[in-house]
Amino acid sequence: AMTEMVGHLPVFRDYDKKMISKTSSSCVEMLKGDDGLDKILKLIRAGLPEKLRETAYALATDAARRALTVGRPVPEGHSALAHILMHQYSWRAAEEEIALALKEDPGSAITHEWMGWNLQALGRFQESERAYRRAIELDPLSGTYHYSLAVCVLALGNVEEAARLAERGVQLGAAIAIAPAVLAYVQ
Repeated sequence: AMTEMVGHLPVFRDYDKKMISKTSSSCVEMLKGDDGLDKILKLIRAGLPEKLRETAYALATDAARRALTVGRPVPEGHSALAHILMHQYSWRAAEEEIALALKEDPGSAITHEWMGWNLQALGRFQESERAYRRAIELDPLSGTYHYSLAVCVLALGNVEEAARLAERGVQLGAAIAIAPAVLAYVQ
C-alpha cells in the first residue's frame, strides 16, 4: 500500500522508491523502542517541508485505518491512529481510538499517556491526571510521563507537586526539551 501511494502521488515524485523497504524496516525497529512513534513523528516532522505535513498526516491516518481493518484488532494500531488524530486536533476521534487500544491492551503505558494528553486538550484535567498516573504506574522510569503529569497538575494548581514531578522527569531524562524550562518555571 505504501509503495502504491509513493508511486502514484505527485508529492512523492522525487522520493527514491527503493528506500521504502529500508525506511519501513527502520520505522518498525523504532516502534519497538520507548516513545518509538513519537520519535518517528518528530523525524518526519523535521524532514518534511511545511507544505507536505497535512498530506503526510492524511496519508498516515488513511494507512493506519486500513491496517486496522485487516485481521484481529491491533492495540498499537489504534494507539498510533489516536496519536495521529491528536496531531490533527481530532480529539473526540482520538478518544475513541484510545478506548479501543486500551480495551485490547490496558497495560500500554504510552496509550495511557496519550489518553492524558487528549483529555487535557478536552479540558478534562482530573481524568487526564488519572491517565498520566496510570502511565507512571506502568512505566515508573519514564521521564516523559512524569513531565506530562507535571504539566497537568500545574494546570490543576498544584505547583509543589508539579515541581517535584518535573524535577523527577528531568532526572529520568525526559525526552522533551522544554522539561527543564517547566521545572524552572514551577520553582
